[in-house]
Amino acid sequence: MKQELDARRIVREWLEPSGRGSPLHLDLLNTALIVCLGACVIARQEADGGADTSSPMSYGFWVEAAGRNPPVSVRDLIYDLLFPAIPKQLRDAVLALEQSTVSPEEAARLIWVLFSRQPDLPAVRAISECLILHYYPRVLSEPVDTPASVNRLCMAILDPQYGTFYDGTSGLGSTCLEAARHAELRHGSLEICAQEKMPVLCHVSAIRAYISGVELFTVRSGDVLLNPQYTDTDGDQLMQFDYSVMFPPLGASWEGSEAQFLWDPYERFQRLHVLPGANAEWLFILHQAASLREWSGRGIIAASTGALFNNSGEPIRRKILEENWIDCIITLPPGLFSYTSIPLSLVVIDRRRPRREPGAGIL
Repeated sequence: MKQELDARRIVREWLEPSGRGSPLHLDLLNTALIVCLGACVIARQEADGGADTSSPMSYGFWVEAAGRNPPVSVRDLIYDLLFPAIPKQLRDAVLALEQSTVSPEEAARLIWVLFSRQPDLPAVRAISECLILHYYPRVLSEPVDTPASVNRLCMAILDPQYGTFYDGTSGLGSTCLEAARHAELRHGSLEICAQEKMPVLCHVSAIRAYISGVELFTVRSGDVLLNPQYTDTDGDQLMQFDYSVMFPPLGASWEGSEAQFLWDPYERFQRLHVLPGANAEWLFILHQAASLREWSGRGIIAASTGALFNNSGEPIRRKILEENWIDCIITLPPGLFSYTSIPLSLVVIDRRRPRREPGAGIL
């Protein structure tokens, strides 16, 4: 608890407008996250025996540099400290998030505030989690995160320990990281694949996973309905995973023409003559089902409770009931999600279930 309070204090000192006289903005958050990544690299070095204070792999080097005139910039931090030590996916994320709108003086202040405290790795992780979970949702217009309690419920149901895990609407990556933690606590290991429509969230979640110590994590940008990123080597079949949890946007309309969906090359929407143009939630459900391994894959996807029973989703609902993929539906209590008061349900999909025999009744 003390570590969490200390983390909040540091992040407030960084970012709260009342203390700085300037509004919160995305470029500042991204710069602060890069500084957290720098602290993570140094903290790992310190855990392995440390480095001389004249080395860029030490806190002292950057604290001194932050006080110079002209001061150190985030670009200095990137090229002198981060790039020799981080994988390519992170390099791409850092370059995408680095912005010139944050002045060298402001960047130097961020570095000094954090590095002068010489945080260890658990402290760096607590600070970065506070930054990501409490501040990014304030500046992004769309819902980008899932409550920890709901993520834990999903993991308790699926119990993913080994194999592959997929989230096609990953947001800030909280669901993926909860899956990784669940497996690690049970001495397992998951290879995690994520896709997110907003590129900035892909970059943030890649950095977040690295700071959290989750190594088997890949995130790609794109719309899963129009352009799914995980396919086989020929590009004509979706990759299939052992587990999947997804929290797609609620009530979002699908983009593009109906013909584009009906001629989907991955055959997710076969035998559908009419698509629900006003609400894409059932299309996300079909996508997740197609992304689960046949005869073994299991997944959970959230949907607004009303969308599960409206008339526009009837063709897809009939197809899924014929396939017998739905194991159960769990209606969540209201108030769990800060961004909506719409009643939500979790659809639990189990590809191990046998297909219904022809002529069997369908509700």
